[in-house]
Amino acid sequence: MKLTAFLICSMFTLLIPFLSQKKIVVHVTPADAIIFDIQPGTTELRQIGIGTATVLIPKNSSVTIVVQKAGFADMKKVYNSITDEKLPKEEFLTMKDRAVNLRVWPTDAKIILNGNVLENGSTIVIVKDGERSNVEVRKNGYASVNKIYTNQSNAEPLPLND
Repeated sequence: MKLTAFLICSMFTLLIPFLSQKKIVVHVTPADAIIFDIQPGTTELRQIGIGTATVLIPKNSSVTIVVQKAGFADMKKVYNSITDEKLPKEEFLTMKDRAVNLRVWPTDAKIILNGNVLENGSTIVIVKDGERSNVEVRKNGYASVNKIYTNQSNAEPLPLND
């Protein structure tokens, strides 16, 4: 009898953390985007799904997910069970901001994005949904190169690398 009571108490002790967790099913477009969560106390990413993932949020904590796909800007989302904010059971996310990996030669040429000087050599150009970005590459003794990246439904798709 005592053993049975002990086993039942032990099972409840093990189940309580799982019962107090919130669970959100996340669906991402494009469907082949990879979903990661960030390990607590680190910047380490752990893959939890492709296109769809179940995110477990322990009681009184927060979980950050990162969605990645080549050609798109990383998308971050934080789910927080610390506040009284009601968490959804299901969430649909759409990646809209685009990313172009830009590499220039010579590597010491200036990269200017919308009038702001960026790092030399290479950078990632993020183009927000519905916007345009003007990139200019300059170096004395070389012809300047201008490119306009447009992230609009009627525009030509952006390259992954340029």
